[in-house]
Amino acid sequence: MNSSVLSKLIVTCVVFLVVMSGFYSVYVYKPDLLGLAPPIDSISIVNVGNTTAPLSPEEIEIKTLKHQRDSLAKQLVKTTDSLSKLTLVKESIMQDIEEVKKRYHEQDKQISQHLDSLVKVNYTVFAQIYDKAGAKEVAKILSELDERDAAFILKSMKPKNAAKVLDEMNPIQAAAILVLGANQPLK
Repeated sequence: MNSSVLSKLIVTCVVFLVVMSGFYSVYVYKPDLLGLAPPIDSISIVNVGNTTAPLSPEEIEIKTLKHQRDSLAKQLVKTTDSLSKLTLVKESIMQDIEEVKKRYHEQDKQISQHLDSLVKVNYTVFAQIYDKAGAKEVAKILSELDERDAAFILKSMKPKNAAKVLDEMNPIQAAAILVLGANQPLK
């Protein structure tokens, strides 16, 4: 018995809630069905304090243009800031490039000087070797070389041996080597 009373009570409560929710929805959405006046629009109550005349099309366009102008001004500031940052980065990169170029030229100069000194050392070694060889064979070898290189080797040789080599060479080629040798600095 207790359970049947409890179940009837639950059913009654549910039916009551459904009926009340129905009345509430009619009251909110269609109050005239209940013979009541429609509810007051809360937005219109708030806007009563802010009574403004409707804007003319020109005023609307002016507001739109002002908004666009403000937006463009903000974009201009951002773009200007970005441009100044990029300019600073570009200047920094250009300085780095100049430093790298300067280092490259210094290293290139050092390498050239080192290479020149190695060539001179090698030619000096060849001159020492040619001092011990026969004049005729050395004359054949030097006639195949560049005249500047031949002049350097001859200047590095002992004068007596260099004279013997020049004596074995073609006179025109020997003269050219002597002229170039005279213009070159000493060892």
